[in-house]
Amino acid sequence: MLAALRCALDEIPDDRLTWQPAPDAMSAGIMVQHVCRAARTYAGYMASGGPGDRPPYIDDPSRSDLEGALASCVACVRQVFEAMTPERMDTVVADGWAPIGAFIAGPLPARWFAHTIVTHSAYHVGQLN
Repeated sequence: MLAALRCALDEIPDDRLTWQPAPDAMSAGIMVQHVCRAARTYAGYMASGGPGDRPPYIDDPSRSDLEGALASCVACVRQVFEAMTPERMDTVVADGWAPIGAFIAGPLPARWFAHTIVTHSAYHVGQLN
């Protein structure tokens, strides 16, 4: 899914990276950063049971900024996935989850966070396409 995000980013002209379709909507640049930050958070839970390292948002990101954020995210997620074993994927890493208010009751295994990386990324790639 992160490769699909890269393809979607490649299709957006530079002058549209910070354009917002509505005042309360995310720009493509913010959305790419949002997906990367979320994937790093989920990967952090998979690896150590807590949020991963999330760089701060850049308000007016350049294409280079976004490509760098995406490359760093892919490297982080790849490292975590490559270290996973079947047993580790079934290990409970969180008692629950409430990223935007709606509580998801646990126990949540690493596998749930891996699945969430894919579904969350797909949701936002669909918005960019």
